[in-house]
Amino acid sequence: MHTPTLLSRGALVFGLMLLGAGCATDSDFATCFKETPWNSCVNFDGVDEALIGEWVLESEVVNTPAGSVTNPYRGRVVAFGIAERVNSITGELERYGLYGENYGSESAPNAPYPDCDGVLGTSGGAYRSEIDVDLDNYDPASSDPVPIISTLKTYPIGQQVQVTCERDGTPVKSNRASTPFGVGKADVDSAGAHVQYTY
Repeated sequence: MHTPTLLSRGALVFGLMLLGAGCATDSDFATCFKETPWNSCVNFDGVDEALIGEWVLESEVVNTPAGSVTNPYRGRVVAFGIAERVNSITGELERYGLYGENYGSESAPNAPYPDCDGVLGTSGGAYRSEIDVDLDNYDPASSDPVPIISTLKTYPIGQQVQVTCERDGTPVKSNRASTPFGVGKADVDSAGAHVQYTY
Protein backbone atom coordinates (compact mmCIF):
# COMPACT_ATOMS: atom_id res chain seq x y z
CA MET A 1 0.00 0.00 0.00
CA HIS A 2 1.36 3.40 -0.89
CA THR A 3 1.34 6.06 1.77
CA PRO A 4 -0.86 8.71 0.21
CA THR A 5 -0.97 12.64 1.16
CA LEU A 6 -6.36 17.14 -0.65
CA LEU A 7 -7.89 16.93 -4.05
CA SER A 8 -11.48 17.44 -5.21
CA ARG A 9 -18.09 14.62 -8.39
CA GLY A 10 -16.48 14.20 -11.62
CA ALA A 11 -17.89 11.83 -14.18
CA LEU A 12 -15.01 9.46 -14.75
CA VAL A 13 -15.44 6.09 -16.39
CA PHE A 14 -12.66 3.69 -15.46
CA GLY A 15 -11.95 0.30 -16.99
CA LEU A 16 -10.26 -1.68 -14.23
CA MET A 17 -8.91 -5.20 -14.29
CA LEU A 18 -8.69 -7.10 -11.01
CA LEU A 19 -5.35 -8.56 -10.00
CA GLY A 20 -5.24 -10.82 -6.99
CA ALA A 21 -8.24 -9.36 -5.21
CA GLY A 22 -11.40 -11.07 -4.09
CA CYS A 23 -13.76 -11.63 -1.24
CA ALA A 24 -12.03 -11.54 2.11
CA THR A 25 -12.80 -14.13 4.76
CA ASP A 26 -11.14 -12.62 7.84
CA SER A 27 -12.71 -10.97 10.88
CA ASP A 28 -13.03 -7.60 9.11
CA PHE A 29 -16.05 -9.01 7.26
CA ALA A 30 -17.40 -11.46 9.82
CA THR A 31 -20.37 -9.13 10.40
CA CYS A 32 -21.89 -7.26 7.46
CA PHE A 33 -23.46 -3.85 7.88
CA LYS A 34 -24.84 -3.96 4.31
CA GLU A 35 -24.60 -6.23 1.27
CA THR A 36 -23.92 -4.97 -2.23
CA PRO A 37 -25.98 -5.93 -5.30
CA TRP A 38 -23.10 -8.31 -6.15
CA ASN A 39 -23.38 -10.05 -2.73
CA SER A 40 -20.20 -8.74 -1.15
CA CYS A 41 -20.06 -7.53 2.41
CA VAL A 42 -19.69 -3.87 3.38
CA ASN A 43 -18.55 -3.83 6.98
CA PHE A 44 -19.21 -1.25 9.71
CA ASP A 45 -16.07 0.62 8.61
CA GLY A 46 -17.56 1.20 5.15
CA VAL A 47 -15.19 -1.19 3.37
CA ASP A 48 -16.55 -3.36 0.54
CA GLU A 49 -14.71 -6.68 0.64
CA ALA A 50 -14.95 -6.92 -3.18
CA LEU A 51 -12.64 -3.90 -3.55
CA ILE A 52 -9.77 -5.24 -1.43
CA GLY A 53 -6.69 -5.95 -3.52
CA GLU A 54 -4.92 -4.44 -6.52
CA TRP A 55 -6.61 -3.13 -9.66
CA VAL A 56 -5.02 -2.06 -12.95
CA LEU A 57 -6.39 0.83 -15.02
CA GLU A 58 -7.21 -0.44 -18.51
CA SER A 59 -8.99 2.64 -19.88
CA GLU A 60 -10.31 5.98 -18.75
CA VAL A 61 -12.95 8.32 -20.20
CA VAL A 62 -13.51 11.76 -18.71
CA ASN A 63 -16.98 13.20 -19.38
CA THR A 64 -16.97 17.00 -19.56
CA PRO A 65 -19.56 19.60 -20.64
CA ALA A 66 -17.62 19.89 -23.89
CA GLY A 67 -17.73 16.14 -24.55
CA SER A 68 -15.94 12.92 -23.63
CA VAL A 69 -12.17 12.64 -23.59
CA THR A 70 -10.41 9.27 -23.76
CA ASN A 71 -7.15 9.42 -21.85
CA PRO A 72 -4.26 7.63 -23.59
CA TYR A 73 -2.63 6.50 -20.35
CA ARG A 74 -3.19 3.07 -18.81
CA GLY A 75 -1.52 0.60 -16.47
CA ARG A 76 -1.76 2.48 -13.16
CA VAL A 77 -2.12 0.20 -10.13
CA VAL A 78 -4.74 1.11 -7.52
CA ALA A 79 -4.64 -0.83 -4.25
CA PHE A 80 -7.53 -0.92 -1.75
CA GLY A 81 -6.99 -2.03 1.84
CA ILE A 82 -7.87 -1.44 5.48
CA ALA A 83 -5.78 0.64 7.86
CA GLU A 84 -5.94 1.71 11.50
CA ARG A 85 -5.72 5.13 13.17
CA VAL A 86 -6.41 6.69 16.54
CA ASN A 87 -9.52 8.89 16.60
CA SER A 88 -8.30 12.37 17.57
CA ILE A 89 -11.50 13.10 19.52
CA THR A 90 -12.30 9.82 21.29
CA GLY A 91 -8.77 8.41 21.43
CA GLU A 92 -10.11 5.05 20.29
CA LEU A 93 -8.50 2.89 17.65
CA GLU A 94 -10.63 2.85 14.48
CA ARG A 95 -10.31 1.04 11.17
CA TYR A 96 -10.94 2.62 7.77
CA GLY A 97 -10.49 2.05 4.07
CA LEU A 98 -7.23 3.29 2.52
CA TYR A 99 -6.37 3.40 -1.19
CA GLY A 100 -3.11 4.11 -2.95
CA GLU A 101 -2.23 4.66 -6.61
CA ASN A 102 1.15 3.87 -8.15
CA TYR A 103 1.84 5.54 -11.49
CA GLY A 104 5.19 3.77 -11.97
CA SER A 105 3.74 1.17 -14.36
CA GLU A 106 1.57 3.61 -16.30
CA SER A 107 2.20 3.92 -20.03
CA ALA A 108 0.66 5.86 -22.90
CA PRO A 109 0.54 3.62 -26.01
CA ASN A 110 -1.84 6.03 -27.74
CA ALA A 111 -0.30 9.25 -26.44
CA PRO A 112 -0.07 12.21 -28.80
CA TYR A 113 3.45 12.77 -27.45
CA PRO A 114 5.56 9.71 -28.34
CA ASP A 115 8.68 11.17 -26.72
CA CYS A 116 7.24 10.83 -23.22
CA ASP A 117 9.18 8.25 -21.20
CA GLY A 118 6.56 7.46 -18.63
CA VAL A 119 4.96 8.50 -15.42
CA LEU A 120 6.21 8.43 -11.86
CA GLY A 121 4.56 9.19 -8.54
CA THR A 122 1.88 8.15 -6.13
CA SER A 123 -1.54 9.34 -5.03
CA GLY A 124 -4.21 8.12 -2.66
CA GLY A 125 -6.33 8.69 0.41
CA ALA A 126 -9.18 7.14 2.38
CA TYR A 127 -12.40 5.67 0.99
CA ARG A 128 -15.83 4.58 2.17
CA SER A 129 -18.51 2.45 0.47
CA GLU A 130 -22.17 3.23 1.06
CA ILE A 131 -25.18 1.11 0.02
CA ASP A 132 -28.54 2.89 -0.20
CA VAL A 133 -32.03 2.46 -1.64
CA ASP A 134 -32.25 4.09 -5.09
CA LEU A 135 -35.56 5.95 -4.71
CA ASP A 136 -35.01 7.82 -8.01
CA ASN A 137 -35.46 4.55 -9.90
CA TYR A 138 -38.01 2.89 -7.60
CA ASP A 139 -41.50 2.21 -8.98
CA PRO A 140 -43.90 1.45 -6.10
CA ALA A 141 -46.41 0.01 -8.61
CA SER A 142 -43.89 -2.56 -9.79
CA SER A 143 -43.35 -5.99 -8.24
CA ASP A 144 -39.60 -5.60 -8.76
CA PRO A 145 -37.49 -5.24 -5.62
CA VAL A 146 -36.37 -1.79 -4.56
CA PRO A 147 -33.18 -0.99 -6.49
CA ILE A 148 -29.96 -0.53 -4.57
CA ILE A 149 -27.22 1.96 -5.41
CA SER A 150 -23.59 1.53 -4.37
CA THR A 151 -21.56 4.67 -3.81
CA LEU A 152 -17.80 4.92 -3.34
CA LYS A 153 -16.55 8.07 -1.65
CA THR A 154 -12.84 8.86 -1.97
CA TYR A 155 -11.19 11.27 0.46
CA PRO A 156 -7.94 12.21 -1.30
CA ILE A 157 -4.90 13.01 0.79
CA GLY A 158 -2.53 14.09 -1.95
CA GLN A 159 -0.62 13.31 -5.08
CA GLN A 160 2.82 13.62 -6.55
CA VAL A 161 2.52 12.54 -10.17
CA GLN A 162 4.94 13.52 -12.90
CA VAL A 163 5.34 12.77 -16.60
CA THR A 164 8.77 13.20 -18.15
CA CYS A 165 9.01 14.00 -21.86
CA GLU A 166 11.94 14.97 -24.06
CA ARG A 167 12.14 17.57 -26.76
CA ASP A 168 15.43 18.21 -28.55
CA GLY A 169 17.23 16.29 -25.82
CA THR A 170 15.87 18.48 -23.04
CA PRO A 171 13.62 16.78 -20.43
CA VAL A 172 10.29 18.48 -19.78
CA LYS A 173 8.27 17.55 -16.72
CA SER A 174 4.50 17.79 -16.40
CA ASN A 175 1.65 16.29 -14.38
CA ARG A 176 -0.16 15.16 -17.55
CA ALA A 177 -1.19 11.59 -16.69
CA SER A 178 -4.41 9.67 -16.21
CA THR A 179 -6.72 11.46 -13.81
CA PRO A 180 -6.13 10.50 -10.16
CA PHE A 181 -8.92 8.43 -8.68
CA GLY A 182 -9.83 11.12 -6.16
CA VAL A 183 -10.34 14.01 -8.57
CA GLY A 184 -13.53 15.73 -9.68
CA LYS A 185 -16.30 17.85 -8.21
CA ALA A 186 -16.03 17.73 -4.43
CA ASP A 187 -18.72 17.32 -1.82
CA VAL A 188 -18.38 17.46 1.96
CA ASP A 189 -19.76 15.21 4.67
CA SER A 190 -18.87 14.54 8.33
CA ALA A 191 -15.67 12.78 7.22
CA GLY A 192 -14.50 15.69 5.05
CA ALA A 193 -14.15 16.64 1.40
CA HIS A 194 -14.63 13.74 -1.00
CA VAL A 195 -15.32 12.73 -4.59
CA GLN A 196 -18.30 10.46 -5.10
CA TYR A 197 -18.68 7.64 -7.64
CA THR A 198 -21.33 5.02 -8.28
CA TYR A 199 -19.82 1.59 -8.86
